Amino acid sequence: MNFTLGLDVHKQTTAYALVTEEGRVQERGEIKTDPKQCLDVISWIPKSQLVIGMESTTFIYPLYDALNDAGYKVKVANPVKLHRITKSAVKYDGKDAKDIALQLLRNDFPQSYMLTKEMRDKRELIRQHMTLTQEQTRVKNRIHSHIAKHNYRLAKRLGTKASFEYLKKIELPKYARVTLDLMVDQLQRIKKNLKDIDKVIDDFAHSNEDTKKLLNIDGVGVFTAATFYLELGNWRRFRSAKQLTAYVALIPQMSGSANKMYYGRMRFDGNHNLKYAICRAAEQAIRKDNKYRAFFLRLMKKGKRRRTAICAVGNKLLRSCYGVLRAEDPIYSGS
Repeated sequence: MNFTLGLDVHKQTTAYALVTEEGRVQERGEIKTDPKQCLDVISWIPKSQLVIGMESTTFIYPLYDALNDAGYKVKVANPVKLHRITKSAVKYDGKDAKDIALQLLRNDFPQSYMLTKEMRDKRELIRQHMTLTQEQTRVKNRIHSHIAKHNYRLAKRLGTKASFEYLKKIELPKYARVTLDLMVDQLQRIKKNLKDIDKVIDDFAHSNEDTKKLLNIDGVGVFTAATFYLELGNWRRFRSAKQLTAYVALIPQMSGSANKMYYGRMRFDGNHNLKYAICRAAEQAIRKDNKYRAFFLRLMKKGKRRRTAICAVGNKLLRSCYGVLRAEDPIYSGS
C-alpha cells in the first residue's frame, strides 16, 4: 500500500497526517520539529511506498535534509500556491497537514525547486550581503539627517576615509556626538563585513565556470553573476529565456479576454533577490555605450518612467545571461 505524508512545520512543533492511497487518514498527530521524531513516525513504511510533502518555511530545512538523506521522496511547495490551504476559511495545523497529504495523493501539489544544502549555504551569504547593503544605506541616511539638524553637510561621499575624518572634527553637543559616534561605528562595521563577504563571493565567482562566462556581459559583476547562479540553482531547468524572465517577474502583468491582451504594471512576485541583482546590473550596464544604453534611451524618449525602463533593460540583460550560458552548453549547442 502507498501512502502520502503531509507535514505542517513550525518552529517548535510539526503537525502530520498520513493518508492511504484510498484517501483515508491512517494516522495524524503532532510531534516536535525534530528529524529523529519524524523519522520514527514513518520508520515502518517502505521508502518506495511513501511521498512526503511540506510547505516552504524557515524551519523545514533540518527535516527536509534528514528525510532526503534517508532516501524518502520529499516535495516542498510555496505556501502562496497552496490555495486550498492559504485561502481556506477554516485553517489549523492538523487540517493543513491533511490537505497537503491529499494534494500529494491527487498529484495536485505545486512542487518548488530545492537547492542542495551546499548551495543554500552559499546563497545565504548572497542574501546577507543584500541585507547589509540595505542596512548600510539606512545608517548613511540617518547620519546625513543627524548632522543636518546641526547645520552640517558632507562635501565628500559618506563612507570614505575623508568623510569619517570630517565627522570626527565637527562640533556637536555631548549627546549628539555620542549618537553620531555610535552610527559611524555601526557603518564602519557594516563596511568591514561587506568587504569580507565580497572576498568570499569574488573567489566563488572566479572559480565557477558558469559565473566566469557571465562576467563578460556588460553590467554583470561578481555579485550579479553569483546571485544568478545561486538563486536559480540549476538554470537548465528553464526551457527558454521567457520562462526565466517570468520566474524572476521581469515582465508586466497580463490579462486577456475576447482576443485582447492587456498589459499592466510590473509583476510583484517572482524571485525578488535575483530581480534586485539584475536591476542593479542594468543600472551599471546603461552607463556604457552599448546596446543596453541605446535600448534604455529609446524607452525614455517614449516617455517611460526610469524605473520601468530599468526593469526592461534588466529583462534584456537576464535574457543575455541565459543566452550566453545556453549557447555554450553542450546540451543545447549540440556539440
